[in-house]
Amino acid sequence: MNRFEKVITVINNSCDKYRFYLSEAEIGLIAKDLLTSGIFENKIIVDELKQGDTFKWGEKEYIKLDAISDGCLCLAKDVWFCSKFDNKAINWVKSQLRGDIATKVVDFIPDINKLMLFDRDLTTDDGLTDYGHCNDNVSMLTCDEYRKYRKYIPVINERQWTITATTNTNELVRGVDSDGSLNDDIVYYGCGGVRPLICLDRGTLVEVEE
Repeated sequence: MNRFEKVITVINNSCDKYRFYLSEAEIGLIAKDLLTSGIFENKIIVDELKQGDTFKWGEKEYIKLDAISDGCLCLAKDVWFCSKFDNKAINWVKSQLRGDIATKVVDFIPDINKLMLFDRDLTTDDGLTDYGHCNDNVSMLTCDEYRKYRKYIPVINERQWTITATTNTNELVRGVDSDGSLNDDIVYYGCGGVRPLICLDRGTLVEVEE
């Protein structure tokens, strides 16, 4: 798919999403004008990136982890801020951090409409399913996701949270240590790194290096 066809795809996706009708000729003219303006230099549709590719969306860099049914699963390249998980809750749904991450990252999101809700499996590390599932549009990795995509996630020498509780009878949540290994952290420990995980609409234009 060449650059012109990519822009056509983005316009068509937006028209479908907002139920706005344009003829093929009109879409073609808009695409040509956009390409001529130069705003799509070094841009690509996120769906066309390979697993492990790094890209920039807005002010932040991400790593594409996978294409899932809901969109493209993308992990922030770096820790954005540090925080405790909660005063006592190990259930991600009830945690303070779940609310904090939704409000603190919004300033770095170019288009909130490009964030897709995606399923979060809150099975504890020892296999208990008490906390069920939830849907987020900004989240963090589960322990199982970290294992699954570990080969695409370079070590960044910072401690960071996952959303996976170790079990349902203590105050521990699984985290990633500064060397990339998995560990346990107390939920009220105040130095856990927050590395956002998002699910981008497949047609989202992102910036890549040539």
